Amino acid sequence: MTHIGKIFVIVLMVFSLVFLTLSTVVFMTERNWKQEVDKLKADLSKKSGDLNTAKDEKANLERQFEAAVKDKDLATTQADQQVGQLKDEITRRQNEITDQRQKVETSLENARLAQLDAEAKTKDIEKARQLLRDVQLEAGEYKKQEKDLKDEIFNMRRELAVAKQNNKYLRDNVVTLQNVIQSNGLDPNPAKYSQLSVPPEVDGEIVRSDAANKRFQISIGSDDGLVAGHELFVYRLQPQPEFLGKVKVQTVDSDQAVVTVIGTTPQGKKIREGDIVSTKIGPRG
Repeated sequence: MTHIGKIFVIVLMVFSLVFLTLSTVVFMTERNWKQEVDKLKADLSKKSGDLNTAKDEKANLERQFEAAVKDKDLATTQADQQVGQLKDEITRRQNEITDQRQKVETSLENARLAQLDAEAKTKDIEKARQLLRDVQLEAGEYKKQEKDLKDEIFNMRRELAVAKQNNKYLRDNVVTLQNVIQSNGLDPNPAKYSQLSVPPEVDGEIVRSDAANKRFQISIGSDDGLVAGHELFVYRLQPQPEFLGKVKVQTVDSDQAVVTVIGTTPQGKKIREGDIVSTKIGPRG
């Protein structure tokens, strides 16, 4: 074989190896492509299924969304209606509160006026009570004065009766004495004999006093030897001995007499029931 033939043989071998390599590569590539195509077809089928599922889910979501939108619109409408109702209710309640507040303010003002009126009436009532107390005190004083006046009138009536009796008695005695005096040739002037009447040694007590503490009724009278004009001492022993002044007999009854204060009592002291009247100052009995 020639050298060129060897070269051709080598070249043919090289081409054969290259073709074999290319064939192998093409075969392998074709096989990989087929697998890839199958894989891609499987993926495409899966993706199609997923797409359909997604479409179904999308449609379902769209339906839910539409339902939610409808629910939202309905809820919004209902909420708007409730808000309107609440606004109306709030307005009504505010109006009621305003009316109630006005009524409360009116009631408070009426209560304040009533309180002021009650306070004024309370003051008037207190003034009336005070006036009533004053009138009652004055009435009590008038009753006391009336009682004193009645007692004084009673005493004066008794004194008048005693005075009338004494006057008759004295007139009869005067006539008798005048006859005796004339028959014995004596002077009929009574001034010459006025000092002859000396009070007996007797003592008694103050029985009653007038309102002015100037006129008194005593427990001794003509049966004890007293006559009009006799002067007696007045004193008391309890709680301590003290001299109260002198009194003069004005009218005399058998068992009592009426006397009046001569001048004033020491230090303006009042003579009261139970004080001693006597023709002498000293222990009684």
